[in-house]
Amino acid sequence: MFEENGILYADSSKELLKIQDAKVIGSKVLLLTFSSGEKRAFDATVLKGNVFAPLNDPAIFNNFKIVHGVITWMNEDIDCAPEYMYEHSHAYLPNVEEVAPYPDELAAIAAYKAGDPDYQPSISQEDLMKELGIN
Repeated sequence: MFEENGILYADSSKELLKIQDAKVIGSKVLLLTFSSGEKRAFDATVLKGNVFAPLNDPAIFNNFKIVHGVITWMNEDIDCAPEYMYEHSHAYLPNVEEVAPYPDELAAIAAYKAGDPDYQPSISQEDLMKELGIN
């Protein structure tokens, strides 16, 4: 058992994951810098339930602060564990250039979404796994 920042933990003391810095980089997306030094993009749309509903307001979402390594909103009424944010985030790749899809790629996506049989999978996921020897 150990205590940190006034909180008692039943586990043994170890390096806790903390958020050192954060900035908004998109609609409900934060660029987080963790205590490990790693930068990751967190899409807050994964935060569900009534407690997180106020974060749908950009003025509230963008007005966060970091308290003891945890992102908080609304005077610390809303928070999210750094471990959860890490597990539900993605490596940040700042030098990746986004490119527009070609018109034929857009047409294929539209045909797939419309249910065009020529653009639907021709093999089930189960059959594909068997074919690849993945059980």
